[in-house]
Amino acid sequence: MINNLFLVFAGIEDIDVYKRALPEFSQGIGPFIWFIEILSYVSVAVNMAILGWTSDRIREFFVEENQVLTATSFILMLIGVEHLLFFIKIFLD
Repeated sequence: MINNLFLVFAGIEDIDVYKRALPEFSQGIGPFIWFIEILSYVSVAVNMAILGWTSDRIREFFVEENQVLTATSFILMLIGVEHLLFFIKIFLD
């Protein structure tokens, strides 16, 4: 507590020297749009992977009662759905 009071009183002297910069207006978010685009693609891939590893309903939805879905075909199906979502995202942009 004493340390906090010391820092407050020590910072009072610097208020005149270091002032907050004036805000500048811009039309967009600048270079951060690329980061958000990449993050959206990564999030689709990660969400499909989470669904693939944790959900048994996806396997039940795509497989009839007498068929067996191998791990390879299941992964390829998830990758296909993922690419379909990518194409929808690209088409909507």
